[in-house]
Amino acid sequence: MRRTVSFLFVGVFVLSLTAPAYAAAASTQPGPRGNVVVLDGRTVIAEGDVVNSVVVFHGRTIVQGLARGSVVVFDGVTTISGTVNGSVYVFRGHVDVTSGAHIKGDLVTNEAPDVAKSARIDGRIRHVSNINFTGYSFAFHFIVWVAYTISVLAMGLLLLALLPGPYESAARAAVDRIGASIGWGALILFGLPLAAVLVMVSLVGIPLGLSLLLACWFLFTAGYTVGAFAIGRMLVKPPSGRFKAFFAGWGICRAAALIPVLGGLAWIGVAILGLGAVCVAVWRSRRATHDADHGIERPTPGPLLPAPPPVPGN
Repeated sequence: MRRTVSFLFVGVFVLSLTAPAYAAAASTQPGPRGNVVVLDGRTVIAEGDVVNSVVVFHGRTIVQGLARGSVVVFDGVTTISGTVNGSVYVFRGHVDVTSGAHIKGDLVTNEAPDVAKSARIDGRIRHVSNINFTGYSFAFHFIVWVAYTISVLAMGLLLLALLPGPYESAARAAVDRIGASIGWGALILFGLPLAAVLVMVSLVGIPLGLSLLLACWFLFTAGYTVGAFAIGRMLVKPPSGRFKAFFAGWGICRAAALIPVLGGLAWIGVAILGLGAVCVAVWRSRRATHDADHGIERPTPGPLLPAPPPVPGN
């Protein structure tokens, strides 16, 4: 059952990217239609209507026509009186399968469904308690950890080889301006996904919001690699090799990720540090370019000199 839910989530995610999304799908005009994805609203697949798959996040769902794929409802009352060539998944809400309905796949529900005697279900009627991933074994979590650890290593080494200067600048910013780095990093880590969700409130902004959410994963992972390098640079000082510093920080961060609860908090902290350090480094570079273009010279503190030796006799 867990494997079914996992594959279902992947399928819904891909479908949400390739199908048009509707705030409501209450049209009862018969005719062929494509995939139907509804965020919130009443969804009616009228008699004589032919659609591919139906995905409803919240709202009443009525299928009187033909769904050539599966019907997935995350929250809402569902009525099936037509034909579904795939399976029907309802994770929260009551399900009615009326007389004359035909489900060629499985019926998976959170509650006990009402199935009419003359309704046909070719697959099995199964029960899903809730949508969560807490039941996955330690082996599954370890596989995910190994995959992400290798991904971070590959990305970090590649970006460090291509952008050694920016990485060093970000590491210095993480030490010199740690407060500003944490502040800007937190703003990006929490503010950017929120902005993407707000953009998706508008029907026109859904493609932009989804694209922004997908970009966030790459951006946050890149920031995590910068944070790991900054931590490594705190331990492996210049002029020692930058790759030694990255391996040191990468090892510490990925070891911390194995600790329950603390691992997630550590990921957030390292990503915030890296994202914020990049912002501070970019601002410094921009200000230096502006000063050079306008001939502005800013005083820079000189290196700290050792105290002079005491004068004999004093």
